[in-house]
Amino acid sequence: MKDYLIICNIEEDQAFADRLRKDLKAAGLSVFYDASKAVGTDSKYTIGISQAIKSATSFLFICSQASVRSNLVRAEILAAQRAEVPIYLIAIDKFGINVDTKSTPIAERLDFTNNYEEALGNLVNALVGPPPSAKFDITDPSSEGTYIFLSYCAEDTPFMTEVKEYLNRKGYPYWEYQESSRDYHTNLNMELEDVMRGAKLTLAILSPDWKKSEWTMKELAFSKEIGTPVLLLRFKDMGPTLAVSGIPYIDFVDDREKGYASLDKELKIKGFVEKEGGSPRRMSQ
Repeated sequence: MKDYLIICNIEEDQAFADRLRKDLKAAGLSVFYDASKAVGTDSKYTIGISQAIKSATSFLFICSQASVRSNLVRAEILAAQRAEVPIYLIAIDKFGINVDTKSTPIAERLDFTNNYEEALGNLVNALVGPPPSAKFDITDPSSEGTYIFLSYCAEDTPFMTEVKEYLNRKGYPYWEYQESSRDYHTNLNMELEDVMRGAKLTLAILSPDWKKSEWTMKELAFSKEIGTPVLLLRFKDMGPTLAVSGIPYIDFVDDREKGYASLDKELKIKGFVEKEGGSPRRMSQ
C-alpha cells in the first residue's frame, strides 16, 4: 500500500533533510526513513531503499551542487523513474534552482533557498493535491457554532497557509478573509461581526506583525467581548505583549510537530471532530 513519501539526500544535506522530514510529519504526511542510509554504500541498504521507492507516493530529491554528483542519489532517482513515482526537486542552493532536468522528468521544482516556510507550504499543497470543495453557508442557522474563525495579519500568510493545510487534512471547518467566500455588498465591519459571532472558536496567529496589526487586535478584542473562545498560536517570538498577557498559547517557534499535536488536542477538547480520511471544509458566505 502506498502511504508514504521518500526523501533522497546526501550526508552533507542531512540537517536540511531532517528539518524537512520533521515539518512534513507535523503537517500530517508519512515519511519513510531508514537509519541505515547513513552507511551509504551498504548493499542491503541499496536493495531495501529500491523496494521502498517502488511503494512510495512521492520521491523528494534534495538537490544541491553536491548531491547531483552522488552515484547513490542517481540510482535512487532512476529507481523512482522506473517505478513511475512522482519526483519533486527540492532546490536548496542556486545550483539546484537552475539544474537541467530534461533527462529526469519531475513533477515540480520547489525553491527552498529564500523563504523556507512558503516553499514548505507549496510542497505540502503539491503533495496532498488541490483540496476538494466543501462549502458551507454560514448564514444557515445550522452552521452556527461549527467553524473556526482564523485571525492573522497578511505578513503571516505563509504560516497560515500551512495551518489551513492542517485543518483541511483533519476536516475542521474554518473561515478566513482571503480564501472563504465574501459578501461584497456588506460593510466589512458588519461582515466580520456576523462571521465571528457564528464561529465556535477564534484561532489567532501571534507574531511581531500580528502585534502591529490594527485588525488583528480588533478581532481579538471582539472575540473576547462576544464570549468566543480564543486559541493563540505563537508563530514568532514577539516579546511581552499586553493584549495577550497571561493568556496561554500553543508554541510553534521551537517545535512545529509538538505545536500541531497540541493544536489537535485543543480542537478536540473544543468539540471539533476529525473527519475520516480528512476533507477540507471551508466556510463560505
